[in-house]
Amino acid sequence: MVGNKYVFQMTGVRNLQQKRELLQGIRRLRGKYIGGSEYQETMTHLIVTRLVASEKFIAACAGGKWIVTPEFVLDSVKQQAWLSEASYELNLSANLKALAITNPLQKWREKVARGFVSGAFQGWVVRLDIEDTGKRGMFKRILKAGKAVVCTDKSATQAVTHVFTKDGSKMSQNVRAPYHTISFIAHHLFGVATVDFSNVCSLVECGLFPQAMEDVQCSLQPGVLPPASALHACMQHALHGEAQSYFLSMFSTVLNDILRNNPTWRSPGSVKYFLQILQCPQCKNGVWPLLQTSVRFCLSSAATCHSLPSPAPSELLRFHGNLQAFFLRLFQLELRAAISCGGGSRTSVLYSMFWNVWEKSILSSRALQQLAELLVEATLWGLHSTQEWKGRLLATLQEILAVVVEYWAQEHSKLNSRLVDKGFQDLAEYIAILCQDLHPDTLKELVPALPSPRLRMLTVEAIYRNICSRNGLFIHPEPLSLLKIVSSYLKALGQLCGCSLMHAHNRRAERSISTGSDSQVSNTGEKDRVGGSGSGKENIPRGFHRVNPAGETLLHRACKRNQVETVLHILSLPGTDVNVKDHAGWTPLHEACNHGSSECVEVLLQNCPGLQLDSQVKGVSPLHDALLNQHTDIAKMLLRHAGSSLLQLRDDFGCTPLDLVSSALREELQRCAQEADSALEVQCSEVRDLAFIEGCSCLLSCLLLSYLLEHHIPSYEAPDPPLELSPSIAQALITTSPETVASSWGDSRAVSLAEDLRTLMSMEQYVLQVNPALMHCQGPHTSVFVQLLKDLQADGVALLNGQPEL
Repeated sequence: MVGNKYVFQMTGVRNLQQKRELLQGIRRLRGKYIGGSEYQETMTHLIVTRLVASEKFIAACAGGKWIVTPEFVLDSVKQQAWLSEASYELNLSANLKALAITNPLQKWREKVARGFVSGAFQGWVVRLDIEDTGKRGMFKRILKAGKAVVCTDKSATQAVTHVFTKDGSKMSQNVRAPYHTISFIAHHLFGVATVDFSNVCSLVECGLFPQAMEDVQCSLQPGVLPPASALHACMQHALHGEAQSYFLSMFSTVLNDILRNNPTWRSPGSVKYFLQILQCPQCKNGVWPLLQTSVRFCLSSAATCHSLPSPAPSELLRFHGNLQAFFLRLFQLELRAAISCGGGSRTSVLYSMFWNVWEKSILSSRALQQLAELLVEATLWGLHSTQEWKGRLLATLQEILAVVVEYWAQEHSKLNSRLVDKGFQDLAEYIAILCQDLHPDTLKELVPALPSPRLRMLTVEAIYRNICSRNGLFIHPEPLSLLKIVSSYLKALGQLCGCSLMHAHNRRAERSISTGSDSQVSNTGEKDRVGGSGSGKENIPRGFHRVNPAGETLLHRACKRNQVETVLHILSLPGTDVNVKDHAGWTPLHEACNHGSSECVEVLLQNCPGLQLDSQVKGVSPLHDALLNQHTDIAKMLLRHAGSSLLQLRDDFGCTPLDLVSSALREELQRCAQEADSALEVQCSEVRDLAFIEGCSCLLSCLLLSYLLEHHIPSYEAPDPPLELSPSIAQALITTSPETVASSWGDSRAVSLAEDLRTLMSMEQYVLQVNPALMHCQGPHTSVFVQLLKDLQADGVALLNGQPEL
């Protein structure tokens, strides 16, 4: 066991059953245990349940050893590997609210680990005047653990620095060193560190900022937090472009040193301190506005909390890059701690920064939406740039978004997995809305670079579904599965070969996401959502911005009254949301179908490629609405436009549109739907818009790979863990109906995996249905997607044949 990094002793563990489990766990993970009541120098970890006034506890603290709770070993056994000790270190200051107090065990351990001291008593030369030989031996071991030198020769008096007696009284006039009681050792180890920062404040007042930072850095240690006012002054000096590069570099280093000495995980005092110092010293609006302003300053945006130097000096841009990297590191440390503890904590800078008390149950908080907007804007800004610092800024934003959403998922996944699923879906839909006017080249850069697999998968699907909708292709709103990707979405890609960017004739030029302040967003958000503000007043119809008590816009009211000219006028205005909902969820199309406004329905179908025909309120779709109110001409119009997919929609009573009509009308409606299906089935023999199809192929490749990764579907490229299916089991899986599998297996994830495996082993039929135009397309992204389909087909064949490499 020489060189073992995990050598344990215990103290204060009275429960024999727990002690037995700890010993078994240490042996299972190949650690070493040393028994006995005396401290052993070779020990690396001391297991305790609480503060104990024992030799081993005091000596371990003095020697800078890990002092951990029993959960460190027990949780490591569950994971079958040693976990990080930081989350299990006994915290003696957990219940103290003072900012300047931190865990003394952590303080001495970090000082020893970083080489600042060899032990807590380094430099001490001690004389022990204690008659009790047992106690003298114990304190001798404690002092030696802290690297003190204990004098055994009483004649050596000149070098002694400390003399310890029972009551602190002098027993010899020959020793000039101070006399102490034994309690001085405990006070030295566990007393609160105090540092005088008055000189730092004076230097700041005199404008000597570099010297102030040098003083702060020399004084930093665990538990020591510089005055927030001094850091505010330094932050203001840095942000306004008045500082030299040396100070900016020193300030960034000091921020990281403060974090290293005072981690925020489950330390309310440290969290409160960082929330105080990490904000604009001029505006003091919170932590998120500081990060937002920092990014916007780098993007050369005017929407900062206040005016900043322009043009931006290179040294200041470098400082902002370091500041953004500091935020990322802080978030990563909090996420790592949350994962090691098996759940998040709302006592963190990250959680306090992105969610207020009213947003804690939703992922898409206002701050997170603004972060997504910044990411889209930064992608447009750095799309064709070759400057390295722009790439770093974009990568930092991508990583911050991934860390934030993962932290929220850690916080809520154990309590409410459905809430987490809905949160990711809502955020993906929001990002898809931000991307709806982006060029395919921009999408190819933005979406695959999202680091979170789940968010990337759902975002890609939302974007691709919107593309299909804008081009008149209706995708049934079923949960995402491998079957949906290789059947519905693959079929849609073949139909898109004959399409181009249908909204290109009236789309706005690619623009940055709104860069207004929060107040501007809140004041104009409804206006922009309903009709935009890009037109002059003389072109806006009367009542356009008025929303009635039911939440109905002018477009709702015009569709109700079949006012075709008003509808056309509204649709011509930039920013019009044709799918806007009233307070009950009804869209203008619902109102037109409900009130028999056939001319308005025709106008909406002809002029709105993004029209949502599958929108439902309590299960009632526009087609349901038309048939329930006997407007069969409108129902036929909808079916000739979208095909039989609309007939699959069910209301809350399980009724499809055909269940609402007579048998004669049912046949007539089916014929209308078949006409549309026949038109949609006609595949184009060549790709009309290569850039468009390349963008769509890139999205589908990203969706397919993300789905395989997220759902752990086996592939020849990922044989760990291996999946072995005998040919008989594979054949049984193919021939068994999904309903039978669902009724036999209670676990929905197992049912989903079984359905995906069935699709994987049937890939040949889907590959054969690929549009020939795609098979012969020379675009790199399309070629890669087709090859992915062929690779999946090979994987399915291997599973059917029972090949062991899968």
